[in-house]
Amino acid sequence: MTKDEADGKATRSTRSERTRLRIFDAAEKVFGNLGYHGASIVDITRAAGVASGTFYVHFASKMELFRQLMQARRAELQKFAREAAYKHDGGRELVHAGFKAWFDWVARHPSILRVMREAEFVESSLVEDLYRVHAREQAEGLRRSLDAGRVDPIDPEVVAWCLVGMVE
Repeated sequence: MTKDEADGKATRSTRSERTRLRIFDAAEKVFGNLGYHGASIVDITRAAGVASGTFYVHFASKMELFRQLMQARRAELQKFAREAAYKHDGGRELVHAGFKAWFDWVARHPSILRVMREAEFVESSLVEDLYRVHAREQAEGLRRSLDAGRVDPIDPEVVAWCLVGMVE
C-alpha cells in the first residue's frame, strides 16, 4: 500500500467516524424529543444531515443505534466522572466533584435524561447496565478511599448505591 493509499484510507476512516458521531448526536436529540418509538431513521438521518442509506453503513437497525448510543454515552460519562474524581483524594471533595461532573455532562447532553428514561421502556437491560456499572465504579473508588483512611468506616456498596440514587 502506498502512502497516498494509506492516507486516503485514514481519511475515509476519520470521515466515517465523524459521520457515525453525527448520527449519535442527532439520535440523542431525536430520541430525546420524540421518544424511541416516535423517532424514525429518517428523522435521525435528516437531523444528522446524512442520507438514509448512510445510516445502514453504521447501524443495522434503530435498536442497534439506540444500544450503541447508550453504551457510548455511558462510557463517556464514566470517563468524564473518572477524570473529575482523580483530582481529589476522597471525602466530600470527591463526592462534590462526582456530582459536578454529572451535572456538567448532563448540561452538555440536554436530551440524555429523556433518552435514559426511554431505555427503561425500550430495553431495560440498558438502564440496569448503566446503573450497575456506575455503582460498581463508585464502590471501587469508595473502597480505595476507605483502605487509604480518607473516609470514615462505611459499606462502600451501600454508599455507592445511595450516590447513584441521589443522581437519579
